[in-house]
Order: sequence, then C-alpha cells, then structure tokens
Amino acid sequence: NSSFRHSVWKYLFRYMTARKNYLINTAFMWIVGIAFPFLIKEAGGTAFLPMGFAILSINTPLCVLISADSSLRDAIDFLPSGTRMFCLPYFSFIAANNFIAYTFYLVSFALQTGGLEIKNIVLAVIFALLSASGSVFMEMKFPLTNYKTESDLWHHPRKYIVPAVLLLIAGLTCMI
Repeated sequence: NSSFRHSVWKYLFRYMTARKNYLINTAFMWIVGIAFPFLIKEAGGTAFLPMGFAILSINTPLCVLISADSSLRDAIDFLPSGTRMFCLPYFSFIAANNFIAYTFYLVSFALQTGGLEIKNIVLAVIFALLSASGSVFMEMKFPLTNYKTESDLWHHPRKYIVPAVLLLIAGLTCMI
C-alpha cells in the first residue's frame, strides 16, 4: 500500500526532525563525505574510493531506529505484514540517506581529481543498497534491547558489523 509507505516516510522524517542529534549526525556524515576524498587522494585515489562508502555507512541513529523505539518495534510486530510494510520504506529511507552522503563524497572526489567514472556511481548505489539491507536485517533480527541511554545504544558494538562487512567488500572491490 503506497499510502502506508508514504506515512512511514513521513514518520521517519518527523522522528529525525524531533531528535536534532539525528540531523546533526547525518550532517556530520555529509561533511565526512566531503572531507574524506582529501585523505584517499593521497593514499591512492580512485582505487580506494569504495572504502569511503563503507565508512560513510556508519550512520548510527538511522541504523538503530527500531531498537531506539520499543513501541515502534511492538507496532511492527503487531501489525499484519508490519515487518514488510515498515521495513521496505525504512530500507529505502536508509538507502536514500546513504546515497546522499555518497553523492557528497563523489562530488568532492570528482572536484579534486577532475572526473568520475560511471562505475563509481554504480558502486555508490550498490553500497547504499547493501548498507540499508544490512542495517534493516540487523534491526529486525538482532534488535538492541539492553541499554540505559540512547548514547549507549549508539555506541553499541553492533553498529560496526555492517560497515565492517562493507569494508571487506570494499577491500575486495579495490583489488579488482
């Protein structure tokens, strides 16, 4: 149902705007995306470009949204087809957010190196989809429940699993 998906997106935007630290974290990832090409340009340029996608996938607030809101988790479990109806828009939201960060990264890289290959844009899309898939999977299969504060939730070691897997994939991609 497209109206339900639309309302999930509206919920996600409202959730983020009600918690300014979510917006600050997202803006910080965009700044990292702009700054990171300065570092990899010196390290080897385009060959290391996929590493940035993996690093930029650490958007903690978005990737623990369900764990942070137990009533949301209960609603997802309660509603018929709740998992599918919520997780598809949630996946799309994370993927879109990652792709925005990756776009800042790619534009910054292109401005510094004088160009960009189409394969890098394709890799950005693939990494955005992989990151979103992994994040939604971790939230649905391994929700974080034993935390006292939101800061504890954000600093949980689980947040590094998806970026670590993406870093391995990026490493393999760099060798190709």
